[in-house]
Amino acid sequence: GAVAARRQPLVAGVRPAVVPLSFAQSRLWFLDQLHGSSPVYNLAEVLRLDGRLDADALGDALADVVGRHESLRTLFAAPDGIAQQVVIPIERADFGWQIVDATGWPAARLGEAIDSEAGQLFDLSTQIPLRAKLFTLADEEHVLVVVVHHIAADGWSIGPLMGDLALAYARRCAGQAPDWEPLAVQYVDYALWQRAQL
Repeated sequence: GAVAARRQPLVAGVRPAVVPLSFAQSRLWFLDQLHGSSPVYNLAEVLRLDGRLDADALGDALADVVGRHESLRTLFAAPDGIAQQVVIPIERADFGWQIVDATGWPAARLGEAIDSEAGQLFDLSTQIPLRAKLFTLADEEHVLVVVVHHIAADGWSIGPLMGDLALAYARRCAGQAPDWEPLAVQYVDYALWQRAQL
């Protein structure tokens, strides 16, 4: 039988000046260029939060998660026609955080607002691929809407994001930053590794 080619282990390495896209990202980027932005690639997580909530701590926790995962603060630019990943610092990563007073809204109006948020397009070259908004229905009733573009959620699902968010929120409520270990590898490392295999 044929001998399987030995794969290099996936580790964080030196990054080139221009970081290429992974194959899955390239496909999505190409479709985005060809057809324009589409809400079809938006992944929306809608969480109903009951009980007391510290909205400021939640906003800080979201920033913690975006800081931890480079893929959530990556722009996709093509200055010379060659698509590249540009990871921006957390200080510049605007995820559109807003706290909306939705007290007394009928269900239909809230539903429309959530759908509108979920369907809002991302400009991948200027906007990070994550947005979040909190709707306050009552003192102890909120709805959190987190929208991620599939180009960022290719490396990992929305599940780990929510796990990290819960952990960061608990720490922020206690007045502390999350004390997690930095990720050993980021999505950029994966994309570079994937291309090096060929």
